[in-house]
Amino acid sequence: MSTFSAVKQNIKAQAPMQADKRERITQPRCCWKCQKDKQTFGGKIVISPGLFMFVCKDCLDAKKAA
Repeated sequence: MSTFSAVKQNIKAQAPMQADKRERITQPRCCWKCQKDKQTFGGKIVISPGLFMFVCKDCLDAKKAA
């Protein structure tokens, strides 16, 4: 008697996509303001049709201080 588990099969099928998503989230992005590669943590991401803007935490803090 075989033990078929749909949940285990779905987790195994989704593993490559989840790994790719994790890698894309952790890679640095180019900041829209300072044009340097920075981590996305603490920054602001704006996505609209045909446009992806990322502003880093340093630029956001500088704007608040000014």
